[in-house]
Amino acid sequence: EDFDIDFADLWFAVNGGGGGTWGVVTSVSLQLHAYVPYKNFRMNSTAEECSDIFPKADEFVTKYIMAPSLLNVTKESSLACGTPDVNNVHCYGDEDVLGAWTRFLELNNLPLEGSPSPCLQRVYPNAKSYPEA
Repeated sequence: EDFDIDFADLWFAVNGGGGGTWGVVTSVSLQLHAYVPYKNFRMNSTAEECSDIFPKADEFVTKYIMAPSLLNVTKESSLACGTPDVNNVHCYGDEDVLGAWTRFLELNNLPLEGSPSPCLQRVYPNAKSYPEA
């Protein structure tokens, strides 16, 4: 049936026209992976006991992502994590970010915080992630 659909523009693109502004998808490949849990860790800059430690957060994140061996973290664990800013570390898998944070504090002679850490906290998906004002 003819539905009065004009395919002239698509036919022009398929024939090589369009000057780079057109593309035609001819196939799609998907690579599937096993499910790995998502973890989000947040630096707590509001806690009083974290005021001296918080300025070192960017150094910790940089070492975790760029030089993981300094914190006894495997390259694979480091590659499973990323950060949009210094205050958050997002990971897929069973990464020991809190253990690396403890090692970082020890290496820099910073006070250990106890467990659970008040300065680096795991934020659970679909949970309220910020303290009330």
